[in-house]
Amino acid sequence: MVVYDVKDTIFESNSQHDFEVEKYNKEYSMSQALAINHHRVDYLKEVEGRYDILLDGLPAELKKCGSNNMYHYASHVIKSQKAEIVVFEFDAMTSKVYQELNKLQRHGYKVIYFTSKEKVLHYINTTPR
Repeated sequence: MVVYDVKDTIFESNSQHDFEVEKYNKEYSMSQALAINHHRVDYLKEVEGRYDILLDGLPAELKKCGSNNMYHYASHVIKSQKAEIVVFEFDAMTSKVYQELNKLQRHGYKVIYFTSKEKVLHYINTTPR
């Protein structure tokens, strides 16, 4: 649906920080994958300790990672940062990633995930839009 581009705002306030630019590029790429699949993505002004975006009106966190600490990360952002959905992007699906996704499903976490190459969304404990 709609991805709000806040590129200028982020670059104005953080132009000297390569890390922030890299983080923005990752979040923007992930948001594009969600938008292409008919989700509405609203960026929020960055606040330390809060979720990244509103996904179809729900607080959501974006995370590009491997299989390490997925469950711990999801628990943290849902409990501490008040996210309702965690969106994961993986370079590749491995048996360890599947094990972690199964653990997240068993604990009732709402997760959307996809691979960097295919960008096909998969849903756990939530439904496609």
